[in-house]
Amino acid sequence: TATQLTRSFGPKVVVVHRMMMRSLHDVLDFDNLTYYRFHWIFTIPVFVLVSLLVYVTRRFNAIRFYALCALLVGVYVTATPWDSFLVHNEVWTYSTKPVLGVFLEVPYEEYFFFAIQTLISALFYCLCMPQRVIDDIHQREVRRPGGFKPFHPLNIAGTGLILAGVAFLWSLDGRQYFYLQCILVYFLVFICIQTIVGLRLFLTAPANLRLAVAIIIPTLYYWIADGTAIYYGTWNIAEPTSTMIKLLDVLPVEEAVFFFVTNVLIVQTMFLGDTLYDLLFGKFKYAEKMKDLPKYTKKRNVKIVGAGVGGLALAGRLSKLGFKVDVYEMKDHAGGRLDTLEMDGHRFDLGPSLILMPELFEEAYQATGHNMRDHLDLVSCNPLYGVHFEDGESVELANDLRKMKETLEKLEPGCFPQFLRFLDEGYVHYRVSVDHIVGRNFSSWFEYFNPTQLPLLLTMHTFTTFYSYLGGLFKSERIKQLLSFGNLYLGVSPYKAMATYSLLQYTEYCDGIWYPRGGMYRITQSLQTISEGLGAKYHFKKEVANIDVDPSSQKVCGLSFKDGTSISVDKDDIVVCNADLPFVYRNLLPPGPVVSRLDKMRYTSSTIMFYWAVDRVFPQIKHHNIFLSGDYSTSFDDVFEAESGSPVPDKPSFYVNAPGRSDKVAPPGKDSLMVLVPVGHLRQGEEEDWEALRAKARKFVLARINKLIGTDLAPHILREKSYTPLDWLHSYNLDKGATFGLSHSFTQVGYMRPRNKHARHDNLYFVGASTHPGSGVPLVLLSAKLTAERVLKDVLARS
Repeated sequence: TATQLTRSFGPKVVVVHRMMMRSLHDVLDFDNLTYYRFHWIFTIPVFVLVSLLVYVTRRFNAIRFYALCALLVGVYVTATPWDSFLVHNEVWTYSTKPVLGVFLEVPYEEYFFFAIQTLISALFYCLCMPQRVIDDIHQREVRRPGGFKPFHPLNIAGTGLILAGVAFLWSLDGRQYFYLQCILVYFLVFICIQTIVGLRLFLTAPANLRLAVAIIIPTLYYWIADGTAIYYGTWNIAEPTSTMIKLLDVLPVEEAVFFFVTNVLIVQTMFLGDTLYDLLFGKFKYAEKMKDLPKYTKKRNVKIVGAGVGGLALAGRLSKLGFKVDVYEMKDHAGGRLDTLEMDGHRFDLGPSLILMPELFEEAYQATGHNMRDHLDLVSCNPLYGVHFEDGESVELANDLRKMKETLEKLEPGCFPQFLRFLDEGYVHYRVSVDHIVGRNFSSWFEYFNPTQLPLLLTMHTFTTFYSYLGGLFKSERIKQLLSFGNLYLGVSPYKAMATYSLLQYTEYCDGIWYPRGGMYRITQSLQTISEGLGAKYHFKKEVANIDVDPSSQKVCGLSFKDGTSISVDKDDIVVCNADLPFVYRNLLPPGPVVSRLDKMRYTSSTIMFYWAVDRVFPQIKHHNIFLSGDYSTSFDDVFEAESGSPVPDKPSFYVNAPGRSDKVAPPGKDSLMVLVPVGHLRQGEEEDWEALRAKARKFVLARINKLIGTDLAPHILREKSYTPLDWLHSYNLDKGATFGLSHSFTQVGYMRPRNKHARHDNLYFVGASTHPGSGVPLVLLSAKLTAERVLKDVLARS
């Protein structure tokens, strides 16, 4: 196969390569390519670029500096006699083009090449291997018992294979093998030492793909540069000592082997340097500090602004770690949007009404030393949804594959295998997202957009919209609607959302939808109780008016409250904002460039909410109900895309929650219904009659529900309360009244989403829906985890 590919594509590649060379020749005057000019064209610009990237991404540290210095010394000690030997034996020859000078028969420019190649390869390794990745490798492979074995059988076997290969090449007779034999024999000692010490670690490390990239990319570049220099006669390889096998009809195979071997040695040396330092000095400093954590945290005060679910979860985590935590909340109770509403014995969940991704909830409780099941009595909701189309057809969705097969096959015969594929890819989206995108912090753009991360973004169909992705699997419009309405939970349109969000449907159908008896507010109550038990203190009716910043240090130095009081914040203290991030930047912090960036960002939808206490139970209404619009696409376009006109669609899709199917939420014989109607968020400079729009939405919702239950619901409503975007703005300080915060488009997720640490104010952090990773209770709990990790890492780094 390789021979056939070479015959088919080899000549074409050679032609393309020659065309490129001619183009470069015309632009850069390669006829005068002296060794001096070679460096200005090929090595120095790349070194400057890589150095800048390393500086910007903060991938260099003192340990790597010392390792690189030692590596440079080793390179000069070993490479000087090597080059002298090759030049003296006329394996290498230099053209008559002038050089700056000669020492031991080797041009000064060649000595410079020793250093520049080492620096470029080592710094590119630093780019590919941030300290976070190194720590992860050490944690998984080195620090565990028996994790690092220099003389592991795999290392010995690998060394044996290398020795056998070199012995075979050395046995070949003929002057043409001389250069190749010299390369392998001269570097044999170094290769064997590295192999017998670290081959297993190198091959089995969780980031071995990163290590491969760190070797391959510089090697390919050196092949291009070296081939160009040989092509234009800057230096030459003597034909009698070479096999004259050439890559792209230019580069001798010996040179290709040389650059590959030397880059492997450079990268492995840097990698083993990182590992050996961790082994020999301090016995894993971070781990040692973690063992004596209170020593570093007990004197640190943390002020959390806002007692939403993110602030509550973070308070528990940081209190468990030993921090002294104070939480300041503007209302007289905790919860934020994870709140409860009571009317005459009827109980309602004000915002979130179900639990998805239960593993993230379990982890949040475990982080505080508690078991979720000890605090939440979870009920599995099955059927998952009752879904009602405008023409009167209804279907039930269940996390039972047999029932789902029956339901889907009625709508599109033979589609069930595609549904299984949809769930399978949803699982991939879920795991990759949690493990690599939303479940980790990013300190630089390179961590997010790097050669190892980009394939993951493609794996998750990030450049495909959710609805078009479904179109590639199903023909039935109804099935596509059934599987796409879940984007409502993110406040985004399925026509604009990334296909990545099929992870929501995966977790619904495979992990289930859950509901805690006592209501979603039980999550709020339990998180507050746990954090208080760990030492956190809550201060209610303390609305922050301003976050005070010291102009000299640019650190937060105090909090001023609307009641006229204030508190000081020490330079070593930490402030975390759980209030809506855009609101904080616009109203609580000094003006800065982030505000103008927020103006350009997309926001999620808002909602009109109805809470109805009704005098009877209607069994046609399930726990979770979706009423889909007959004009499905328009109902979303009017909410998410329209820049003018009514923010309330004429025929909206909407959600109805009846928790009485799983819990006691009303007096006997009565019921509590919550209705969520997605609407456009508030628009700057436009005045809307929200009372009229609320009445419009109410009339439409009642008409659809009446059609389902066969009677008029309105006379059965005993008490009623509603929320509009204005209420979300004024009661919860949600910028633009956007109920779910900032949107989740491709340019607003991962590193591109507002980060959980302020860029200028070094002791200010964020937690909640509009920072990384995103909105929804599971992701906000994950946000608390990521913010806690960042706070702890910064504190230990400064200790």
